[in-house]
Amino acid sequence: MNQHLRPDPVPFIDLAAQRRRLGKSVDEAVSRVLTHCQFINGPEVAELEAALAAFCGAKHVLSCANGTAALHLSCLALGLGPYDTAIVPAITCSETILMRSCAMAISSSTSATMSSS
Repeated sequence: MNQHLRPDPVPFIDLAAQRRRLGKSVDEAVSRVLTHCQFINGPEVAELEAALAAFCGAKHVLSCANGTAALHLSCLALGLGPYDTAIVPAITCSETILMRSCAMAISSSTSATMSSS
């Protein structure tokens, strides 16, 4: 029913076009990493961190394997411990806070002006 009213679907992403455009450089980068076998903190990581720091205007950039690792590093940097409380957004990776044995207070605020000071 109403088939004639449906517009043609918009493809989410054209992977074949991406492959045609980027395939050679991706293959070369993967080959470099597989050749030197420095999968963690290899030269490509240092390059990425330097490029991100320059792009953001930051002194330092620390790349992470995933969001949980990034949140864990943030907790460590803030010195959160067993008797501290972390205020986190309602949509967050609570396991990271709980991993630090902190009390967790979930905020329902959507304010972009919240700060840790």
